[in-house]
Amino acid sequence: MRSFWRKFEDVSWWIVLFWVWSLFYGSEAVFAAQGEIDLPEVLVRGELRHLGEYYGNFITGTGDGLTVDLMRGFADFLGVRYRFIPTSFKQGLEGLLGQKVVWHKEIPSLKENEDVPLQGDVIAGGFVALPSRGRVVAFSKPIFISQLWVIAKKELSVKPIVPSGSMSKDIQNTITKIRGFSVLGIPGYYVSNSSLWLEEGHCVLVPFYGVFGELIPGLLKSKAQLAFVDMTGVILGTLRWPGKVKVVGPLSPPYYVSAFFRKSFPRLREAFNDYLRRIQENGKYMELIDRYFPSAKFYFPDFFKDFSSSK
Repeated sequence: MRSFWRKFEDVSWWIVLFWVWSLFYGSEAVFAAQGEIDLPEVLVRGELRHLGEYYGNFITGTGDGLTVDLMRGFADFLGVRYRFIPTSFKQGLEGLLGQKVVWHKEIPSLKENEDVPLQGDVIAGGFVALPSRGRVVAFSKPIFISQLWVIAKKELSVKPIVPSGSMSKDIQNTITKIRGFSVLGIPGYYVSNSSLWLEEGHCVLVPFYGVFGELIPGLLKSKAQLAFVDMTGVILGTLRWPGKVKVVGPLSPPYYVSAFFRKSFPRLREAFNDYLRRIQENGKYMELIDRYFPSAKFYFPDFFKDFSSSK
């Protein structure tokens, strides 16, 4: 905590000032008068509000998960309480930004003069740091790495690709193999990686409006033949439904999972990046990886190689 205050001592006078003003006007009025004041607001409030959607081992629904533990640890680092607020990704994005978000071909933009209640300080789960999302939020340093894969019902005739050693070739081979099949996918999430060839009629999209963790059981119950699922979902799904599905191949290059912050909150994001760097150096980050995604370091060794081992 001492090291944290040394890093952010230039904002400590704000906290004293807000406390004095709040005695006369109330803390909410002070914050409203000053606008969004970033890290000091979280410190004065004494609580970090984490928005997230239940999904696999990122947010399990039982009080833990990779991003739950990361954000709880971040709150401890700041010396404040931690509160998790369950939500969907799109609703959570609006709750983070305090503004209505409009989606056009899976690209978000803020709707002017249409505010919504602010609900959280950060949104984090298994959310991908797509460049289009960077139009409205600021990304933390990567907290995880994943990849979009295509899975098929076990009885389907399509066979898994043979890895070529080239990611671009493997993706093209996957697309070729699934041409003409129906694919279960969540509009606005991972479908954006493949929207072009979907629009060209290579596959028929069957929209799925459940949560990420329900994609594999959703596939087993639906008439769709394939599904778009990220690597973490595939690993957990094959353990829970063994012998029911098979992996056809990759549909995207590896991508980063990050925490999303308001662009007007740079100091809070910088504080999180500092906390993340520290636990990656002291081994605590890899302890979380070994707990929630132990096989990930075998799929993406280059991403994890520079982090201190938990062993």
